[in-house]
Amino acid sequence: MKKSIFYAALLAVTGVTANAQQGVNQGSTGPIDGRTAITSTEKLTTTGSQYITEQYMPAKISGSDQVQLLRYNAFNDYFEINNPQEGKPSMLPKQAGVKISFVNNGNEYTTAEYVDRDDNRTNGYLKVISETPKVKIYKRERIYLQPGKIGTNSYEASKPNTYKQAKDEYYIQIGDAPAQYFRRDKDLEKLMPNDDLGKEVRNYIKKNDIETDEEAGLKQLGAYLNTIL
Repeated sequence: MKKSIFYAALLAVTGVTANAQQGVNQGSTGPIDGRTAITSTEKLTTTGSQYITEQYMPAKISGSDQVQLLRYNAFNDYFEINNPQEGKPSMLPKQAGVKISFVNNGNEYTTAEYVDRDDNRTNGYLKVISETPKVKIYKRERIYLQPGKIGTNSYEASKPNTYKQAKDEYYIQIGDAPAQYFRRDKDLEKLMPNDDLGKEVRNYIKKNDIETDEEAGLKQLGAYLNTIL
């Protein structure tokens, strides 16, 4: 009788162990070693910012002396106006030739037509670096969304979607033509109306140690171009 009870208990324990092992082998979603498996229904969070500067700053919009609080959404390419009375911001309508001048730092933005590095013709906001009657130089500030990734197992952490600032792009507008993207002095040389002016510009850049991705040097270059074009 005692032997029968012993064998019955042994069989019961063996069955429970086998079922537990089978559950693990079949990919049980329960905790394993204190960790919880990540499921496909997990939602990724988003970090970073769509704005070059989060804070609203006092600025004037061309055609008005009124000072308003604005900030630039570089992900969606529009300016937001802070409206405390309404309790939420509003979007500034994008109009051709409009200028936004920030009071504190003197930064100025305008809408302009430009051809980007992928040869797409666009009308958007650009930061004004140099503005003369014959030539204008702009900077394009842009933020993009880097997709995240859901961990495929309990040991791989998920990565959030992240807003990141792209490398600044620079554009030059000669006369009334759309602004053109440039990166190096060779690019600027090719964008000049003729070869002689192109060589003169390239020599000027080298002689004055102008960096084509620095605002101070580009302001100097803009003033010079206005005298030879």
